[in-house]
Amino acid sequence: MKTLRLLLVKLVLKKFLTHKFKDDSIVMTNYINHRNDNRIFSEYVIASVSKLDSLYSDTAFISLTYQEKLRLKYQKIASIVLHIPKLPLKNDQRFEWNLQNKKLPDNTWFLSYSDYHALQSEINRVFRDSCNSSIQELIKYYKR
Repeated sequence: MKTLRLLLVKLVLKKFLTHKFKDDSIVMTNYINHRNDNRIFSEYVIASVSKLDSLYSDTAFISLTYQEKLRLKYQKIASIVLHIPKLPLKNDQRFEWNLQNKKLPDNTWFLSYSDYHALQSEINRVFRDSCNSSIQELIKYYKR
């Protein structure tokens, strides 16, 4: 399970950094800012999936022509992407979406990103609540 492996790497990295560096070091500050930016961006993308779902399930949208649907979908996705620089990120350059060099994300991108990060939230919950924040217990939990 790729998501579980990634979470384990993050947990081990955090333990290593807290052991190796002081809490107020620039390394720890950068690490914490990086993790917080990832969380903020992930929550934004997941919330955006809901906005897209609302658009697609709207009865007025369903009755539109294919071209009208494409136009509205494009506008909604462009609005989502254009809002990214307004997120309270410490390093917003990591999440810039250069519309001149990159095409807009599509439904598949939003859904795969959302699904992947939704799994991370569940694994984090299990780690905290069922495994007492123990990496060894988390591994045992998922081996069952």
